[in-house]
Amino acid sequence: MEFIKKNINWIALGACVLVALSVFLPFATVSATVFGITASESITFIEGDGIILLVLVIIAAALLFVKNRKAKIASIVLLAAGIVMSIYDAINASSAVADVGYGIVKTSFGIGFYLDILGSVLAIAAIVYPEFFLSKKSVEQNAFVAPAEPVAPVQPVVQPVPAEPVAPVV
Repeated sequence: MEFIKKNINWIALGACVLVALSVFLPFATVSATVFGITASESITFIEGDGIILLVLVIIAAALLFVKNRKAKIASIVLLAAGIVMSIYDAINASSAVADVGYGIVKTSFGIGFYLDILGSVLAIAAIVYPEFFLSKKSVEQNAFVAPAEPVAPVQPVVQPVPAEPVAPVV
């Protein structure tokens, strides 16, 4: 636990490097079979929106070491934008080959797509973890005070006053 507290920014940076490397790996493979002839093509993300994703990840990684809450939020937003862009491109790759009306066309996502999503989610989790979990635990540990034994509320005790004997009036 102590290792994570000390190295959480480095863990997030490693996840950002994973995302940056995923841009150069196969993003999707499209294979088509027509009349028994099969052809396949693998594409990397750098051929499409990968340059934009690479810039977003580099900026997010640079913002990791700024000791400012707004910088952390900006880093999360940039990484989330990268996830949305990757999923959008994956949907477009699937729908583009679905328009072909002949033969058998398959789209399979490559290791680049999966590492992109995994690295982005891991980086976001590493950024969010100290903000929400480490600070809560330290606050809870410092704020815990053993409860005292229950004490009855203190109220004045009213003693019944003996009534004075009243003499009969004759």
